[in-house]
Amino acid sequence: MRALQRGIGMIGILFVLVLAAFIVTVALRLGPMYLNFWTLKSIMDNVASSPEAAEEGKRGVTDLIFRRIDVNSARHVTPKDFKFEKRSDGTLDVTLHYEQRQHLFGNIDVVLTFDHAVAIPSR
Repeated sequence: MRALQRGIGMIGILFVLVLAAFIVTVALRLGPMYLNFWTLKSIMDNVASSPEAAEEGKRGVTDLIFRRIDVNSARHVTPKDFKFEKRSDGTLDVTLHYEQRQHLFGNIDVVLTFDHAVAIPSR
């Protein structure tokens, strides 16, 4: 009975340490990319709900978004990543679509694709 209750061995400890190091590495490399996207998503949602955006056209909405991006120091986004489409009822659809690449280790890279859309009602 005692032989079955020895606990974790050296190989088990090494496996747990390697697994923990992998998880920490991935979190440290990909975490800032997700935080950047969540900041951009929050900016777009705030612009869509602001009353001044309803009065602006495409150029005004773009200026509002990029002023807030500058203030919040969000990166990796260009005006080409935003698509603007005006519906027949006057609503302006703003869509953000971009990709980010991140080197993990060795010859392994990760490509993350981010999408978010908001509708800005007209007045």
